[in-house]
Amino acid sequence: MPAMIVAYDRQRGIGKGKEQLWRPYEMASDKERFRMISREMGTIIVGSNSLIDEQIDLIQRPFPKVDQVIMLSRRDKSEFTIPDIDIAHSMEEALEMARHDPLIIGGAQVYRAGLPYADRIYATEIDADLPHDEATRFPELLPDQWRETERTFVPAGKLNDDTESKKQNIYPSYEVTYERIARS
Repeated sequence: MPAMIVAYDRQRGIGKGKEQLWRPYEMASDKERFRMISREMGTIIVGSNSLIDEQIDLIQRPFPKVDQVIMLSRRDKSEFTIPDIDIAHSMEEALEMARHDPLIIGGAQVYRAGLPYADRIYATEIDADLPHDEATRFPELLPDQWRETERTFVPAGKLNDDTESKKQNIYPSYEVTYERIARS
């Protein structure tokens, strides 16, 4: 059962150019949720731009405790120097390669390709309007195909009382889970 995990703003914006709209330490609760869910799934499907993005620091630490990473790319594996990454050239190929239930983690093109296959979406809905590109928006979820099953409010601010800690949420957000109820 493929699932997706995504964080987006009120307009479903996820990025501007090839950059995220926030740094992982700026939305620490989202980062922790991502770690927890990705470890449960075992296989990650990610686009080449997202994998190589320095903002999420995956080159140094490509998904600890994840059994398999599949990168969706039009390019050949010989063009990359990332060890232990499988290359797929379509979402269908990536899903066939997956050894476990896959977690699709973006970017925008990968979300669009994966949405027809996903049965669950773990969304962090950031309660802010951030400047983003139209091309880097998460697809709209149709109410006749998706049902919200969980919603938890996460306030802005430090995650603990330690004033030295960088762990904070600079925006309030909602951690939401959607389940597919029908396919088009």
